[in-house]
Amino acid sequence: GESLGSIKQGAPLAEATTTSLEALRLLARADELRNSGQPAEAVPLLERALELDQDFAMAWRMLAVLLRNTGVDQERAIMAASRAFELRHRLTDREAAQAEAYYRYTVEGDLSAAVSVYQRLLDRHPDDGTALNNIGVMLQTQRRFSQAVPYLQRATARPSPSLSNFAMLIQALWGSGNLESAWAALEGLEGLGTDVGLLRRHQLLAASGRWEDAIEIARQELEARPTLTPQVTTRSLIASYSLALGQYSEALDLLSDARRIAFSFEAPGLYLHTAGKLRLALAALHEDPATRQQTLEAVLEGVEASDFNLSRRESRGVLGAVVMAGGLETAREAFEHWLEAVPVTRQGAQYRMHEAELRIFEALANGDRERAASLFSELHEEISACEAFCVWAEERGRIEDELGNIEAALDMYQGHLSAGGFVPESTVWTPMVLERLADLSLGRADTVTARSHLERLVITYEAGNGPFPAYASRARASLASLN
Repeated sequence: GESLGSIKQGAPLAEATTTSLEALRLLARADELRNSGQPAEAVPLLERALELDQDFAMAWRMLAVLLRNTGVDQERAIMAASRAFELRHRLTDREAAQAEAYYRYTVEGDLSAAVSVYQRLLDRHPDDGTALNNIGVMLQTQRRFSQAVPYLQRATARPSPSLSNFAMLIQALWGSGNLESAWAALEGLEGLGTDVGLLRRHQLLAASGRWEDAIEIARQELEARPTLTPQVTTRSLIASYSLALGQYSEALDLLSDARRIAFSFEAPGLYLHTAGKLRLALAALHEDPATRQQTLEAVLEGVEASDFNLSRRESRGVLGAVVMAGGLETAREAFEHWLEAVPVTRQGAQYRMHEAELRIFEALANGDRERAASLFSELHEEISACEAFCVWAEERGRIEDELGNIEAALDMYQGHLSAGGFVPESTVWTPMVLERLADLSLGRADTVTARSHLERLVITYEAGNGPFPAYASRARASLASLN
């Protein structure tokens, strides 16, 4: 999410644009909490500051960022971003530009317009941490990780880099396939002396295939960070890591806990974009149609169309997951609801990504694989870049496979294996991907590669539960036939 580094550096009182010293004190304390990894605790302080001064533009802007990043009350987050934009004349030129860029991205969904505003800000202030950080975040939204890296490296090289600067740099390096540099950047994040580094550490352990170690560190994070977002998000990640080990029932328990926590804080959107999305992927791939429908209804119970909030960076993939689980009409409704708040003139990159994803999965729901394959090509070539791997690589691989486009299928399947859990839902696909890679290798008389994939299936899933031991059983039978 956005860094508030420029606020952290401190604006003179005359620039703070409030007549209330108490409101200013509350803002400063809220920012301290936010930068120490406690955003949920900062929100009530900002609300109190705004009770004292309804025109405190800087407090509205920070509130918008924190509500959006924590996944709590997204309608309030949009209102706060809109209010900060309306009051930008009460901000410094620097803060006004940040408020405008944030509004363009989060309210209007126009990623390109937001990047342009930040670029103009960097022309005037080359070291602006918020602009550098958020351009990096937005480029990653388009999966342009290599392009994001230089901006985030500049952000971390400043005298007082934020947690977000390092966290986003690690993610960009990981997404561009540079794990060694990502580990080096983690040292910088952990050097800031907070528990936030635990998140990136267990993610990089997962990327390295060290799933058990990743689970151990993730559980440490749960103990160290008792606030809403890590309690929901990290449980979802542990569930993903557990699935990589074939631990289906353990994953279901974690996803259930994540739902309970999110809904207890009235944050259905946070649940949907994390645990809910993973649960839908599990249903789509590993449940019969009747059970899948029950799962879809259970996941969406208490979730409104507004909770999809497709302006969120984390919303990528949620429409596809819903359609795969049988919720085409629900996905359409959520998309249309979002469009009502997005002016036609501002339907930029974010709109194009969601619209492309919905069209792909509509085609699949209608049984039109050739159209889906064509739309995937458009997505990957024109909208969402493929660097170390492609978004929805597994599903595109399966479609190309069914159409007989074996080379394209192999490319997508191999991309999945190299992703290393970058997308939490990817671990749901791994047994299917390994099984198909083994079959395709046997079709090419490449018994060495086939054996490698089959042995991995046995080792990983034989001691698992749920649907996973069946993959190991079939793999063992195939290995026996090779001997």
